[in-house]
Amino acid sequence: MKKLITLIFSICVPFIIPSCVDDYKDANPPRLKDAPAVASVSVQDLIITDGTSTTITISVVDAPAGIDSVGYSIADENGDELGTIAITNLEAVRGKQEGEIIATYTSEPGVAAVITITFIVYDKQLSEGEVVRKESVPQGVQIEVVCPSDLAGTYSTSTSGSSTDGGANNNPLSRLVSEIVLTGTETPGEYTISDASAGAYDAWYLGVYYAEPTALSGILKDACGSITIKEFESPFDGDGVVSSGGSIDNGVITVNVVNVYGDEWTIIMTPK
Repeated sequence: MKKLITLIFSICVPFIIPSCVDDYKDANPPRLKDAPAVASVSVQDLIITDGTSTTITISVVDAPAGIDSVGYSIADENGDELGTIAITNLEAVRGKQEGEIIATYTSEPGVAAVITITFIVYDKQLSEGEVVRKESVPQGVQIEVVCPSDLAGTYSTSTSGSSTDGGANNNPLSRLVSEIVLTGTETPGEYTISDASAGAYDAWYLGVYYAEPTALSGILKDACGSITIKEFESPFDGDGVVSSGGSIDNGVITVNVVNVYGDEWTIIMTPK
């Protein structure tokens, strides 16, 4: 009797195991592989001229399911999309578990801005017959776009404006004549300005709050013909620029400035 039972069991086992395995696989589908891992995103040129291009390299160090595609976003300081991206070698790295994806960024002509470009690398997997894309952690770079600028030199100035200080002299100020010097810096489009008020502070406050003439050394920026005074050194604690704007017309620069106290002045700069 024991021999008969053993024979029956050995005959049935081969027919039972395949069915059990299929049921187990159906209930436990293979787990998805890990998402792509990006080691770095690097840019060839941190500063470029408007209308030109630079190369960006996205280094993928591990994509178990293979590289499939790349997503990106472009935004300036205001969130506007400026310029274009072209992925130049995606077909060469598609399906690979590691590699360098090459992108080309081309800036808008006539626009100066700081551009942030963020990339995401995707793979392509199947889960129960459906396509699933896992994605890398977003990584990005910043590129400053500048326009050619050649404003360095000496300028004759005419300055008008008003102070909110009741003790100020010469208030309002009208057509004060002075002279300033713009000196180029290492940052394209930015200049040291020898006196950001072109004499207005001395006209208002010399002899009232300080005894010696004081020039407000600062930074003037030319962003594709849009002129601002970004900052200046002041004899008063906490003083600085609240708003500034201006333009260039046939070499003559006009710039308006408002400080934290509400004092405002306009400088007309004519090259000497």
